Amino acid sequence: MSSSNDSSVTVQCGASALSEPLNMAVSALKSLLTSTQNIETNVASMYEYVKEMSNAIVHIHDSHLHGKSHSAEDKYDVESGSYSLPMPMGWGDRLIAEYNNNMDHDSNGLIYGKDFMISSSDSSRPPILDSIDTILSSKGGWSGKTISWKAYLATLPSQVRSL
Repeated sequence: MSSSNDSSVTVQCGASALSEPLNMAVSALKSLLTSTQNIETNVASMYEYVKEMSNAIVHIHDSHLHGKSHSAEDKYDVESGSYSLPMPMGWGDRLIAEYNNNMDHDSNGLIYGKDFMISSSDSSRPPILDSIDTILSSKGGWSGKTISWKAYLATLPSQVRSL
């Protein structure tokens, strides 16, 4: 005769030879059940962790990187239901992005801080570019080509200049 109780499973058999192996099997099943419950708990925890990390990555991309990773010529499909639009960038911001990413962001074929700089004495130059001057002066200064803000704007393709 056997009996079981959900909270504490014990097996009683008429034949004592079977009771020990059955109790061992019940113990193994209980251990397996606990392991399965732990796996389910761990999977749920891992899912929440991955979900949070995914949200963080989307935030970093959309809020901090998105506008800086596209050139001015890129087309954006805003009709497709996309929840994210590129950040509007001024010309000074684009030049900062060129310097930081070592990529052309204004479609003139030049990279700010590598191919040219805008004269710091030019009153039309965006003040945000002072930060690049500070960085370059800490590295020994700029010895390359320096142009005016007006000359820079003339390097931009006409379709880009109108943005």
